[in-house]
Amino acid sequence: GALSALSDLAKTRNAAAIIHCGNFGFYGANFMDFSRNRNLASIVRHSALVTGQRRQRLLELDEASFREDLKREPVSELVDFLEGRKIFSVPIYVTYGRYEDVHVLDKFTNGTYMIPNLHIIYDSNSMSLNLSPSLAPLRLLGLGGALVSNSLFDHAEADCSQAGGDGEMWASMLQVGQVVREAKETMESGEIRVLVASVCPAVEALVGQLALCVQVRWRACARGLGRLLFGFLGSPL
Repeated sequence: GALSALSDLAKTRNAAAIIHCGNFGFYGANFMDFSRNRNLASIVRHSALVTGQRRQRLLELDEASFREDLKREPVSELVDFLEGRKIFSVPIYVTYGRYEDVHVLDKFTNGTYMIPNLHIIYDSNSMSLNLSPSLAPLRLLGLGGALVSNSLFDHAEADCSQAGGDGEMWASMLQVGQVVREAKETMESGEIRVLVASVCPAVEALVGQLALCVQVRWRACARGLGRLLFGFLGSPL
């Protein structure tokens, strides 16, 4: 949710671009009304926008007071970026995480929402990242959301290819198939493929098999809230 921290990070690290995976802060105005209480509690525990003192107070409130307090002080800066009050100083390439608003992602997908320098990588929308003429370009393939076995064929409230509802998003088998198709249709010699996922391939075998199937060299994934795993697969067979 603390999206402006990405521009600060780019400045201190002299980064030309940022690849982000895991929970980003795609929350709409009414996210607090329909999201499950446990999902909101998880966001509060890990949000950089919630101070330690406020966090403790929020988690001790009853459900109604908890939601009302969150409405007064949002846990995401997304609206500031949508309305142009804040900007990203470098390109941000992102997959969405588990605790996101599927309706907000639908609006980015259908073009209703747009933020300069924000590029969302999802199943049927890979990205080519060319940082320098002397470096091989990267092909970023994305799979967002959690991996929930009993929801693999359920798209719930989504209008586009994403799957999700009740303040939670997950990957579906349709999306897995579309990542494979996207990889085949965008295959170019000389590119280095990177799978950017919210789920760790070392933990979920399906995502690990997907990485092998689409012949990626690198995997970037969220491993728990706030942790990043970056792995090298070597040359595909």
